[in-house]
Amino acid sequence: LEVGGDLFGNPEMTFSYEVHEDGTEEAESQETGSQGTESQEDEAQILIVGYTGEAKQVRIPAKTTIHGKDYHIAIYGEVMFSGDGMTQVDFLAAEDGSKVTVSGKSLEACFSSCEELQRVDLSGLDTSTVENFKSMFSDDASLESVEMSGMDTSAAADISEMFEYDTSLKEADLSGWNVSNVLTAQEMFTGCESLQSVSLSGWQADNLQDMANMFSGCVSLTEADISGADFPKLADAGRMFYDCKNLQTLDLSEMEFPMLHHADGMFSMDDEIGRAHV
Repeated sequence: LEVGGDLFGNPEMTFSYEVHEDGTEEAESQETGSQGTESQEDEAQILIVGYTGEAKQVRIPAKTTIHGKDYHIAIYGEVMFSGDGMTQVDFLAAEDGSKVTVSGKSLEACFSSCEELQRVDLSGLDTSTVENFKSMFSDDASLESVEMSGMDTSAAADISEMFEYDTSLKEADLSGWNVSNVLTAQEMFTGCESLQSVSLSGWQADNLQDMANMFSGCVSLTEADISGADFPKLADAGRMFYDCKNLQTLDLSEMEFPMLHHADGMFSMDDEIGRAHV
């Protein structure tokens, strides 16, 4: 295991990382206990397993050159970032279009409890193999925006609690997401008290069963766009919009929920729901 701020030339960005030469050798140390990565054949790789630096802006490129040798960058994924004062994280695609990869199948709690984090750009991160997004950004009280355009969620199974208690987040456009393999979105936005609009437009959620408490406590939410979405296996929508007291725009008039058996409290305490088309 190597620890240092010289990985990308910024001494304030302190990473813990492993070096895999030519994509075949064992990591230089076994101290991390992290799972291995399936490296791209014949490509040297640096696997970032943690960040504890003091930089406000953290920039992670898909490729870097060290002592004249090119390395592809991968991240371990789970519970990675804990830097003090970190306000922004950017993943940067290389000129050839390659992106930073995820070594395993989980980004659970990757940015959780980063209290000063305001913005994240995921456009340069390849998430095509990730199944677990649970609590990825939970309890990030300062988080205002996440750039997710082009994000590949085709393997996603768990997106529960993903933005839970992100009290500064104001909007979320997830209309382009492939959610065909998602099983649970429980408490995805619970407690996002500043969230005003959200779009799940076009979601073909063929396997989604649990949306309980998905927007519970989103007291500022006025618009939820679910147009063109399909939830054929949804079983639990209990308290889905609980305490969304300002919700005004929600059209469920053309939707069917053939497997729904729990919808208790779905709109409890929603003072303005009379204006919505349900």
